[in-house]
Amino acid sequence: MPEPLQGLILLGHGSRRPEHSDVLEEMARLLKLEFPDLRVELAFMSLCEPNLDAIAERLIAGGASEITVLPCFLFRGIHVTEDIPGMLEGLKGRFPSVRFILADTLGDPKHLSRIAKERLLLAWGQHTP
Repeated sequence: MPEPLQGLILLGHGSRRPEHSDVLEEMARLLKLEFPDLRVELAFMSLCEPNLDAIAERLIAGGASEITVLPCFLFRGIHVTEDIPGMLEGLKGRFPSVRFILADTLGDPKHLSRIAKERLLLAWGQHTP
């Protein structure tokens, strides 16, 4: 039996600044290299297009039967704990044959403290590549 066609939605907050999506676009590019069979798309909660519904619909129209949403947020705030699960429930109601998975945020303290240390050393002029 073939594996289901999988989609990944990197879900950002959105911003009025056009360069906001550059980081997510680079993340998408790198994830596509790591997982070449995964269809990786970007979506935004607000202020930018496309939104989660539009990208989920696009993935499903392209044959995706499983979609993982990765909230590109550091913390489990109201968007992650209430808004996104509510949006996914709506999608599950509209597309009952599609499996939707909500991944955790990017805010793992161990990884964040490592990044914070690198940023601090760089700011203090002590960073060694």
